[in-house]
Amino acid sequence: MAHEIGKVERGGKVWTIRKVHVTETDEEDFRFWYLGMTPEERILAVADCTESCLKARGLDGLPGLRRVYRRIKCK
Repeated sequence: MAHEIGKVERGGKVWTIRKVHVTETDEEDFRFWYLGMTPEERILAVADCTESCLKARGLDGLPGLRRVYRRIKCK
């Protein structure tokens, strides 16, 4: 049995909290990542989760990544 609470922030982002029994957690995880999101939304969600985790550890955000260049040789 799941209990759900939703909240909308000023920017339009919708947060949903679901309280589920411990035996249903795997099913709820699957539902969140695969059934309700497009691949692009999944990538953005992982980035948001990673950024939140780093902020909780006292870091400002995601570290900058170096640019990667690929050179293609003509035949």
